[in-house]
Amino acid sequence: MIELIQYGYLETPYLSEFPYLQPAAEQGLALQAEYQIGADKVTALQFLGQITTDKPIATQFSGLIENSEKALALQGTYEVVDEKAIALQASVFNTQDKPLAIQSQYVIEKENTVGLQFDAFITQDKALGFQAKKLFEGKEKSKGVQFRASEVLPHYQCPGGGYLNEVPYLTQHQYLAPFYCVPWGIQFTVVKEEARAFQFRSALYNTTNLRILVDFPSRGTTGTNWTATSTQTSATNSFSVNNLNTDIVEQYWRSATGVLSATISCDTELTQGVYLDTLAILNHNLSGSATVILEGSSDPSFGTIPVNIELQYEANNMYYIAPTLPLNPYRYWRLNISDPGSADNFIRVGTIVFGSAVIFTNESFVDRVRFGQKQFVDKVYTEGFTNVSNDRGKKKYLGLEFRNLVYGKSNFQSMREIFDYAGVTLKCLYIPVPQQASRFAVFGKLADIPAEEHNYKGADADYVDFSIDVDESL
Repeated sequence: MIELIQYGYLETPYLSEFPYLQPAAEQGLALQAEYQIGADKVTALQFLGQITTDKPIATQFSGLIENSEKALALQGTYEVVDEKAIALQASVFNTQDKPLAIQSQYVIEKENTVGLQFDAFITQDKALGFQAKKLFEGKEKSKGVQFRASEVLPHYQCPGGGYLNEVPYLTQHQYLAPFYCVPWGIQFTVVKEEARAFQFRSALYNTTNLRILVDFPSRGTTGTNWTATSTQTSATNSFSVNNLNTDIVEQYWRSATGVLSATISCDTELTQGVYLDTLAILNHNLSGSATVILEGSSDPSFGTIPVNIELQYEANNMYYIAPTLPLNPYRYWRLNISDPGSADNFIRVGTIVFGSAVIFTNESFVDRVRFGQKQFVDKVYTEGFTNVSNDRGKKKYLGLEFRNLVYGKSNFQSMREIFDYAGVTLKCLYIPVPQQASRFAVFGKLADIPAEEHNYKGADADYVDFSIDVDESL
């Protein structure tokens, strides 16, 4: 009978002579098994170790397969059902070329398991499978589990896997040791952060409510962005095609005498292009026999023409309202004009503006619209108490009244921005009724920045009344 002298936890120097949580004894019982296979075509190796004694001290197993060409499988099963098993240790080594599978299973059902340690090393090129299963059930006090893979496999320290993080104390890995994750594959997406130009457009589009064209991308960035296939020459360059960009509609472009078909082209000079939902051709001399085709393209030579629209004729001023919200912007736009019935024997256009308009939604002006014309004349009084007048033209004016616009909504805020941006110095194109654009449309300036009357009932209940007057002659 061999007398067994065992030492408890920390009764020997810490981690100096014996593995952590392994039994320490002067004389002890042991079970050790070692298997080595060097044959060329090993079909299978299976090992079953079962301990049913009352107080086994240790169980150790080492399986080594090397130099074999086609080892098909290695399977080891260990079962400990005693009351006080001290330790279970197993090591599996594979160094052959093409192992098909390694499977190891451990089942411990005793109450006071001290430790379980398992090391697996795979150093060959094409290991098809590796499986390890650890099962603790029915026990009350399992002290430790350790699993380590060789550096041949990709591994990393799991986030939060440090001391007392993620897992209960001494349940899944060695005391104070890092907890490692070992993936078989890695997949990732590379994201590069850099500054880019960004444009965002949001619109609730309609063709029934008030729209105001404030910005004119038709004028490009230089103001000299129009070309024409025909221009009447003059000593003062009075008929330049760039007159199309002026606010004074009496300054116009005209074709050469006798030229009744011409193309006028616009380079908006904006790489991202222009969404065109509103267009006005002002102070033209086209007759009822004229045809006007609007074309848009991303190609300066118009090799492809995604937009091709025939405009509806109206005397003096012509307007175009896109029936649906344009989804594609284009940098280059042009008008193909033909007027074989022209009484003037040439084509004339005063001002062209186009772009994306500010459009009212839900709210609107009241149904009483002030609209009319002012006659401008030069008068010379005579001795007969009368005068001789020279006509200087007629200019339109427009008055709109707004009631109960919600302060926090886009309609009122858009009007505020127009007051701030255009004020009384810049012209805008006001089209109160887009279905009949020419009925009340005015290309003019605000006579005054209106006073606002607020019916304030709270931060989210502020209703605003004001009136605007727009005059073409200013």
